[in-house]
Amino acid sequence: MTRAHEVITVALTKRTTQALAREHERSGDTRTDIINRAVQVYEEVEEARRQGKIIYLYDPETGARERLIIGTLPPDESTT
Repeated sequence: MTRAHEVITVALTKRTTQALAREHERSGDTRTDIINRAVQVYEEVEEARRQGKIIYLYDPETGARERLIIGTLPPDESTT
């Protein structure tokens, strides 16, 4: 029999704890749901990065694009 979920314990930084609390207040979603979605999004972003893709945030009102960077840039894209 497989479990529908696994309970784990993690240590969150103060910044992450505050962000989690803000999102919980804004959305009304449970902290568990927010963390589950965050991990799934992180996996998608990392997979895209491994494939050499670049992810942008797009503002439909202004047409502005901003590159989404999580972690560090690959060595060939870092500014020195």
